[in-house]
Amino acid sequence: MYHPQSQSCPVCNTEVPSRFLKQSGVPTNCSALYATAAAAQSVPRGDIELAFCSNCGMIFNAAFEREQVTYDVSYENSLRFSPTFCEYADSLATRLVEAHGLKGKRIVEVGCGDGEFLRTICRKGGNSGAGFDPSFAGVLDDPNIAIIRNSYDDSAADTPADFVCCRHVLEHIQQPRNLLLQVHRALSGRAGSAAYFEVPDAIAVLSGTAIWDVIYPHCNYFTAVSLAGLFEACHFTVHNITMSFGQQYLAIEASPRTDSTPLRPSYRSLDIQKLSRVVERFRLHFRETVEQWARFLEYAHAEGRRVVLWGAGAKAVTFLNTIPGASRVASVVDMNPRKQGSFVPGTGHQVIAPAALASTQPDILITLNPVYEGEIRRIAASMGLTAEVITKPGIPILPARPVRHLNAMAQKMH
Repeated sequence: MYHPQSQSCPVCNTEVPSRFLKQSGVPTNCSALYATAAAAQSVPRGDIELAFCSNCGMIFNAAFEREQVTYDVSYENSLRFSPTFCEYADSLATRLVEAHGLKGKRIVEVGCGDGEFLRTICRKGGNSGAGFDPSFAGVLDDPNIAIIRNSYDDSAADTPADFVCCRHVLEHIQQPRNLLLQVHRALSGRAGSAAYFEVPDAIAVLSGTAIWDVIYPHCNYFTAVSLAGLFEACHFTVHNITMSFGQQYLAIEASPRTDSTPLRPSYRSLDIQKLSRVVERFRLHFRETVEQWARFLEYAHAEGRRVVLWGAGAKAVTFLNTIPGASRVASVVDMNPRKQGSFVPGTGHQVIAPAALASTQPDILITLNPVYEGEIRRIAASMGLTAEVITKPGIPILPARPVRHLNAMAQKMH
């Protein structure tokens, strides 16, 4: 392992000296929109040095520098253009309203994005809400909801709340304790108040199903044991920890304790020992995965296959900036209109709309998230595409699909 200067764990403050993965010069703003290839290729870059705390099970980027990441109107990470994700978000909102009795309550969402989830949960329960997000760029025409274009800081904790929702934000916060203590203050003294937090599951990242989620803006990688320990240390009672969305997300539901004395976090040594073994294997697994994809792209190029990457999110940025020969990917497709016409940070690939594939007829469509595989297959079929949809690098290359070539020959004969 790489042994740089020791650094304190952001959850339990234990000094962590070793690093199990190091990546240099990765784009720091991997969800930003860039109008030209030149701008995308000249993005700020930083280093990733993943550290594992053997005391509490926390994983974090020891080389993270907060000032390198920008969250403003150029930040675009909405997934609401995916039917699969919309179905998930709608069912989640329904469950939270029913499970926590959110009827006529005051809802606060930390990192509300475009505000769609907040609006959904307010509509389903007749609630009012406030959303905090410096990247909010739209107009939410709803008199029951206020959007504050700022981060949820100490002053925001004065905003009344019966329920605080925070999805895919905590992994971006270098000092997560501070945020949780602010949320605790907002909820304290309100009967029945509760919080719901959702983060990427570090086990899914380390085991390979979400391996491309190693990105610079994620300074923290939570497992169930480290997430529970963090909440307990910040005066919360943890009620439930679940996994969802193809076992990629980790969700925690908790309520504030009136006792101000921090609990001793319930770190389970057996869980941490298992996690330690996963961490030890990850560096080799990551390198092997990169090599497999590099060989696949090389062979696909040699056989004249047109390869397209479906999805221009953070996973795509990691993939394209990590895989040798990723310039062989012909196009990057995304269903989000805001991303279409922009360029991928680091590599400068242009993002196109799915409709553009009708004229180019790709041979292979890569999706880095298997959750979306079925959705992409349906969309591709509805467009008349004959491309193979893959989530893993298959070698030898998939057999040729002759339909398009036979049609071209028939047209020449006539």
